[in-house]
Amino acid sequence: MRKLGVLDNYREDRLRVLQDIGYECMSVQVREGNPAGDAITTADGQKRMLEDFAKHNLEISALAAYTNYLHPADQTEAKIAYMKTVVQAAGKMGVKCVAAMTGRDPAKSIRDSIPDFKKAFEPVARVAEDSGVKVVFENWVGGDDINHGINIGICPEGLNLMFEAVPSEAIGFEYDPSHFYWQGIDHLRVIREFAPRIHHVHLKDVEFLPETMYQRGCTGGAFRFRIPGWGVLKWQDIFTALLEVGYNGNMVVEHEDSTFSQKNGRFDEGLRLAHAYLRPIFPSF
Repeated sequence: MRKLGVLDNYREDRLRVLQDIGYECMSVQVREGNPAGDAITTADGQKRMLEDFAKHNLEISALAAYTNYLHPADQTEAKIAYMKTVVQAAGKMGVKCVAAMTGRDPAKSIRDSIPDFKKAFEPVARVAEDSGVKVVFENWVGGDDINHGINIGICPEGLNLMFEAVPSEAIGFEYDPSHFYWQGIDHLRVIREFAPRIHHVHLKDVEFLPETMYQRGCTGGAFRFRIPGWGVLKWQDIFTALLEVGYNGNMVVEHEDSTFSQKNGRFDEGLRLAHAYLRPIFPSF
């Protein structure tokens, strides 16, 4: 059964909020030094974390370890070592996905970054295969400038280059329609073409800012992210496309809507509104 969730942090208060709203899973932010990052490094921590989620009737949809793995180059080895730790922990905890971004040196093109990607992630793919885990890369550009972004799998060409370089079935794709839409990429066609690689989904909407679009074009920050239902995306079309290709995984709200932000104290209001919009149309069967 597909579950509806949120990308969030592992804390008792956050688990309680998501349970109260009615969400069913969480993609958990994991990095060295945060509560989840510390917990996954020991068997006792993993057990405690799973018990906390079970107590609140929540599933761990993914461990989300987002960082720039390829830049600076002298940090790649340490970052990849931690990624392997996260993947192994996911396998032991029964978590199906580790969500990530590849990262890249912004001075390099996507194509010129592929050798760096291959060198870094071929070993990760082998660990993921052994652990029964999918490592799924989000199609986040890394800013609003395509040419100088900090990620690789931001477009079909980039995704194809990644999967050709590291063809392991343990390497996949975390689909976020908003990042394709603002670039002018057919986000529904992406679902059809990359269906076997999609193992996790972000639910995030987007809207354009017409004056900025006119003055600076689509790569000049001419958009802002919204909670689902408050932007321009047609979610029934997205869910239809996912159903038609047989996608059965979880989908999580990635809340980056400035109207309902942490700064103005309305973040959880945004989560409630997103849930109210999505619940009647979400394909949870």
